[in-house]
This record gives sequence, C-alpha cells and structure tokens, in this order.
Amino acid sequence: MLARVVDKNKQLGKFKDTVCSRIRKKVEKGKELAKMWMTRPSLQDRFEVSHADEGYVVSLKEFSCTCGYWGLIGVPCEHVVSALAWKRLDPNLFVHKFYIVSEYKKTYRRGLPTLDGRQTWPMVEGYPMYPPKVRIMPGCPKKNRWKEAGKLETRPHEGG
Repeated sequence: MLARVVDKNKQLGKFKDTVCSRIRKKVEKGKELAKMWMTRPSLQDRFEVSHADEGYVVSLKEFSCTCGYWGLIGVPCEHVVSALAWKRLDPNLFVHKFYIVSEYKKTYRRGLPTLDGRQTWPMVEGYPMYPPKVRIMPGCPKKNRWKEAGKLETRPHEGG
C-alpha cells in the first residue's frame, strides 16, 4: 500500500489537467452524443432535451437530469452536455468535485503511516486471533491439482 500511495503521488504530480483523464473521456463522448439532441430552454436554468420520442428534463440549478446518470455518476450525461452547449458553458465545470484533480490529490497528500515490525508490537491479553477457517466453496472442484515443484505425475501405461 505504501508503494501505491507513493506511485499515485508521482503520477498526480505530472497531471496538468483539471479533470481526471477517464472522466474527461466520458465528457468528450457526451459532447459527441449531445449533437443529436434538441434543446429547448425554460425558466430557472431548466431545459427540455429531446430526440425522436425520447425526452428528458435537465435542471442546471439542481444538478439533475431525469435520466439519472448525472446524479448517480457525477458526470454530465449527453442531455446535460446538450443543455450546457446551448448556454455555451464548459461541461467539465459541472463534473462532481471528486473527479477534480486537485481534490483527488488531497486523497494521497498525507500518505500512510509507517509501522514497525511485529517484534515491537505490544502483547495484549485476551483471546488470540486466528484466521478464518477455510470453507469449501460450492461448485465443481478443480480437476487438476497443483503439483509440487520437481515432481512429475506418472500414470501406468494404458492399452496394448
């Protein structure tokens, strides 16, 4: 875990973008899909976004779309991107704060505390802790077993 935190800190130090790269790709895909949606504005930053028989209500003030994607994932869906394009706003500004690189960096800023080896751990009284018992899981057992290193399985010769 310590190595992972150090690696993440190195990677995040190289990041120049404001939004995480995977999220930026989702927003870019939303921009492409938003081109086929027709947007009609309403009052209080609400929009009706439709295509053929489908229609959704987008509220920029409440950060919601009736498709539910934006509220669930935190990334503007194609309907929201269409409404933002009508207002000439950048969709990356409407991504949830957890996907912003500066917030992501805060996660790895402090790292993990280092620990001494077992020899320095205090002995505690009470019941000793043991790992859980191995349970045989349901389903077909493995057909082939793992052989010890250096051993070959020999079978008697079959046939003539």
